[in-house]
Amino acid sequence: MTGSEKQDRVPVPRDERDIRDRALDALRSGRFAETERLLRDGDLGLAELTHELVVHQTELEMQAEELRETGRREMLAREHAQQLFSALPVPALTVESTSGEILQANAAATASFRVTGPSAESHALFRRLGEDAGQQDALAQAVVQAAAQGTAEMTEVALRQRDGRTMRGRVRLERIAGVDDGPPRLLAVIVDETAQREALARLDTSEKRFREIAESVSDVFFMTEGPGKKRTVYVSDGAAQLWGFDPSDGLPQGFNPLATSVLKADRLALDEAVDAMDSNELAVDFRIGRPDGTVRWLSCKARLASDGERLIGTLRDITDARRNEHRMQWLERHARCQARILELANAPRTPDATLIPEIIATIVASMRADQHPAVRIVLGEDEYLSEDWRAPPNPLRAPLRIRGHDEGLIEAGHAQPRCERPCAPDSPTCACRLLSGAYAVEDRESFDQISRQVVRILENRAMSDQLAQAERLATIGKLAGGFAHDFNNLLTVIVGQAETLSEAPDLAAPRRKSADSILNAALRASDLTGYLLSYARRQPLAPETITIERLLDELQPIASRVLGPNITIATRIGAGDLALEADAALLFNALRNLLLNARDAMPDGGRVTFSAHLNDPENPACGRPGCIDGVCLVIEDSGIGMSPEVLARAEEPFFTTKPPGKGSGLGLSMVSGFTQQSGGCLSMSSEPGEGTRVTLCLPRARNAP
Repeated sequence: MTGSEKQDRVPVPRDERDIRDRALDALRSGRFAETERLLRDGDLGLAELTHELVVHQTELEMQAEELRETGRREMLAREHAQQLFSALPVPALTVESTSGEILQANAAATASFRVTGPSAESHALFRRLGEDAGQQDALAQAVVQAAAQGTAEMTEVALRQRDGRTMRGRVRLERIAGVDDGPPRLLAVIVDETAQREALARLDTSEKRFREIAESVSDVFFMTEGPGKKRTVYVSDGAAQLWGFDPSDGLPQGFNPLATSVLKADRLALDEAVDAMDSNELAVDFRIGRPDGTVRWLSCKARLASDGERLIGTLRDITDARRNEHRMQWLERHARCQARILELANAPRTPDATLIPEIIATIVASMRADQHPAVRIVLGEDEYLSEDWRAPPNPLRAPLRIRGHDEGLIEAGHAQPRCERPCAPDSPTCACRLLSGAYAVEDRESFDQISRQVVRILENRAMSDQLAQAERLATIGKLAGGFAHDFNNLLTVIVGQAETLSEAPDLAAPRRKSADSILNAALRASDLTGYLLSYARRQPLAPETITIERLLDELQPIASRVLGPNITIATRIGAGDLALEADAALLFNALRNLLLNARDAMPDGGRVTFSAHLNDPENPACGRPGCIDGVCLVIEDSGIGMSPEVLARAEEPFFTTKPPGKGSGLGLSMVSGFTQQSGGCLSMSSEPGEGTRVTLCLPRARNAP
């Protein structure tokens, strides 16, 4: 029927349509009598019925064509599905959903398993592909699940292959339509993961071995990724011990070996080294601060992985190596310092004002320049400071006890310690406090050695000065002794002749007076020569035992006569037998000279203290090691005292601070010579405005206990 014919047809009433359909049905069935009757009842023509029959036939033919086309398409789809099924690179099976029987297998399945489709063999059942009973039961349950729910999936499946080996992988079951309205089937796809699992097993074994190696060595292995390589992927267990954390607590949250606890002074350089790795390799040293306040040096060796995202490397504790390196550097600096100090010690005589700054500069050069070294040396009232001096908060100190100098000290330290740790200001382990109060062992070692060497240098200089002074005085003594001896011989003649003239009975009064003047002058000259001989230790001695009682009895009138009424005298006598052995006349003469000097030092009056005590050789009163085990006689005044320069020359013959005509300058030199000739020693101490103390140490009497 054409489209125009369909449009020209007039709608037929429902009852008429009903009769027509029944007539057409009877005609198709060959019931012609019934057809004729229905045509009469419905007042229908045969032509019209024939037309309807043709139209209906045409529609049936069109439907049949559509069915044939659908069948062809279905057949092609099945062929394509079969081709895909056969061409799948992985084993694929079709399984009967109720019995679990294998219906079909593709080439990959046939090659892997002993299956070709339905058969009496045991392998025809899908469940029999399992390696053992447990795996077979799991496969059977998967078939039931897929039949009921439409899908099922199994992982970690172990299947027995044709060659007896085990395939490990995944199995996925999907429900599909059956053939010819038969029961639904299951499509089973098997993914072989044996190689991957073996690779993973090898990787696990390798990682296990790697971890065993990583934990058996002291180095720390790490792997980081992300921006700045700040996200930790892996770090070996040794990191907890290296960073000073409790191993039982593990590493803190967010731990990163290239960031956690890195000292502030090293953090920027470390980040820059990571960002600018040369040839994908990293080699950098940095420091970390541990919870206990200690600082450790770490050496990092790392490189980028092949993906360019991960950084893999090791960390090694090089604190001891750094310490040894610093020790070697210190030894080198210390050796240079010692050599320079020895050079200064052997240099020609230079004043303290030149030598001490040179010593300070040498000490500064041996210290760490980055901590602003500061050195100070004090000798008496003189203070010597290093350049740009700033007082260290907690310096190293050592006393300087040098003969010929007042007590002093040497101190050294770091004036500007830096806080190199990101810690709270009130932290007890703050690096500021550590640096300001703690010094390395080599720092103390160096300071102790240098301070002892400085003491030796200054002592040697003092001893050299004393030796030069002693040699000069000895030369003067020899000259004075020789002169006094010869002059005394001449005086003997003069005195003898003057006495002869003075005793002549017929000598005129004017001449007798002149003879007496000559005799008195000669006697005074004889006393001076006696002083010179005493200083030169060539005076004839007549030693005898002098008890302390006799000494006090005979000294009292001398002191009263010499000191006068404006000066008081006090006496202090120590315990023990204080009998001594000396020439009595020369001893009292020596004490008389000391009292005269004390009187002249107190023109407005004052106080003199005389004391006597036993000398202790282990702690001698004179301060000179090796002094005798004797009796010390001490005369101490409250006078004007002496400056160090005057005190240093006080024992020189003819040296005096008195006005011309008021003193010969031989008093103290005679006392010193007499004391040394008697086997003792003399010492003096004095400060301007603090008076003077003179100590004579003389041998004890031979019969003293």
